[in-house]
Formats: sequence, C-alpha cells, structure tokens
Amino acid sequence: ATSKSSKEKMVAGRLILVLAGLASVAGYPSRFGCNRALTAVGNTIGGSMSGTVTQASGQPTFKRSGTSIACGMMVNPCESLTFDWTQPSGALFKTFVSGGPTLSGGECDGTRGAQATSDVWTMPSTTGTSISLDVLYATGRTSVWRAATCTYTTSTDTSACSSSTPSPTPAPTPAPTP
Repeated sequence: ATSKSSKEKMVAGRLILVLAGLASVAGYPSRFGCNRALTAVGNTIGGSMSGTVTQASGQPTFKRSGTSIACGMMVNPCESLTFDWTQPSGALFKTFVSGGPTLSGGECDGTRGAQATSDVWTMPSTTGTSISLDVLYATGRTSVWRAATCTYTTSTDTSACSSSTPSPTPAPTPAPTP
C-alpha cells in the first residue's frame, strides 16, 4: 500500500507540474510570437493566448518630458518618447507599435515591447508618417483585452534627427604676416 501511495503522489505531482506549465503558457502576451499580427476585438485567439479579444476602456499614449501626448497629435521625427499606459492590476501585456518607431532592445526587431510602462521609443525619421500604439493584455488564462488604439502623425520638425553634439569648428588658419 505504501508503494501505491508513493506512486499516486508521484503521478499527482507530475499532473500538477503539467497543469502549472499549461497555465503559464496560455493567455499571456509574452507568449505571443513575432509572426502574429495584432488581433482585432471580437476575434478569437488560439494557441498560447486563448480567448476572444474584448475591447478595453483604457488607451496607451506616449509622453514627452513627462507630459502625455493626446492621441491624434503630432510627434517629431527621431524624437524619443516614453510609453504610458495604466496597467490593470495583474495584467500581463504586449505593446504593438507600427509606423516605424523602434524600441532599443525590444522584441520583434524593436517593434514590440512587453511588461514595461516606461519603455522609450524612438520615432521614425520620416515626416507625415502615421504611428499606431496598441496594447494587448491578459488578466487570466483566457481573458484577453485590447486597449483602444492611439494614433499619431510625425511632424515636419526634423530637428531631433540632427546630431545632438555639434561637430567642432576648426580654428581659422592664421594668415602669414609679411
């Protein structure tokens, strides 16, 4: 009877490990691969994130010098802006940015970020470019939400694209004196 009890405990322990492993894979944006596009509200996500995507009320924005930039406004080419979003308690999320901004060290060639509401994104150097900022998040194994999209347009002010440190000007060569 003792060996059966030990065997049952071992099987139960393995089952718990398998279930814990499945729970850690399902429903979390960090498991959302780079080859997957942002999923529209109302669509069902299969695979490692499962559930129907529901529209959330919150909206991500970018901040400039600590001040939120309203959606629909202009951002400057080459400008570095901070991602800003009020994360629901316990939510795990993935940031999707399209239109050319990049996140140094970000996932998917710098086009996605995960779990950091203070990421700094660099805007593209082009003018008149539409930038979209989205967040997909999960609050449980199958509770998947998408925040409202925030869109910006790059302005014609490319001053942030110039070198921040000016090149030194060479000293004039003195003319020879007769």
